[in-house]
Amino acid sequence: MARMLVLVFGVLALGVPGSAQAPAFDAVSIKVNKSGEQGARFGGRPGGIEVRNNTLRNIVRNVWNLNNLQIVGGPDWFNEDRFDILATAAGNPTPPQMMEMAKTMLADRFKLKVHTETRQLPIYALVLARQDGRLGPRMRLSTLDCGAPPAGAPGGPPAGAVPSPAPPPPLDGVEIPRCGTRSGPGQITSGGVLLEAFTRNMASMAGRIIVDKTGLSGRFDFSLSFAMDPASTAPDVPSVFAAIQEQLGLKLEAQTGPVEVFVIDSAARPTEN
Repeated sequence: MARMLVLVFGVLALGVPGSAQAPAFDAVSIKVNKSGEQGARFGGRPGGIEVRNNTLRNIVRNVWNLNNLQIVGGPDWFNEDRFDILATAAGNPTPPQMMEMAKTMLADRFKLKVHTETRQLPIYALVLARQDGRLGPRMRLSTLDCGAPPAGAPGGPPAGAVPSPAPPPPLDGVEIPRCGTRSGPGQITSGGVLLEAFTRNMASMAGRIIVDKTGLSGRFDFSLSFAMDPASTAPDVPSVFAAIQEQLGLKLEAQTGPVEVFVIDSAARPTEN
């Protein structure tokens, strides 16, 4: 059995609320959600963030922009208890600033302590499936300018100054969303996304971290249809592995490689307010 290599980078400095090194929200409300609802929300709002019916695991995943497979450890309630959070700050902070404030809030209210490690783990390398480098019939280089700030956003043009771009044309007969991802059972459709986002979304379905080794750059449109069971061999509904190769012209190769994991050292249930 291959040995596991562990390199400890050290405990992440989540900071002290209110310090210059740790920007903090002005007001935070946290309540336990016992509704039993299936849906969950994590998103920004003017001057803050709003979380509904989310586990601490999913909150951590969103705040640090992690793949679920990267998160290790945590108390037994880490994946079970659900919370509603409303956090606000003055001065119209940017999304990156709000995520830094969220880290401070997690350290303060959830007593969250974490560190990162790099481990040699099984991965999938995403590579080109064809020697000539051609993409499959359901993937193309996007013409959408999804990296630019939208009208009315900080750093973007004034609201109403620039008309919204036309929706992208269909891809292999499938409607493509504008600058985002639409997903459902056995279906993922994206417009103007980076391959980094694609590999992060597909990792949970593939069961391993996926590392982009295609050499491709830019943003892409794609539509992927696959069986929900990764081991499916049904010819009319391909497995996710077969679908990636046949529809996108890419391939997942089993390898071992360094993976940065996010270790939950400790956390405590917050006091509601």
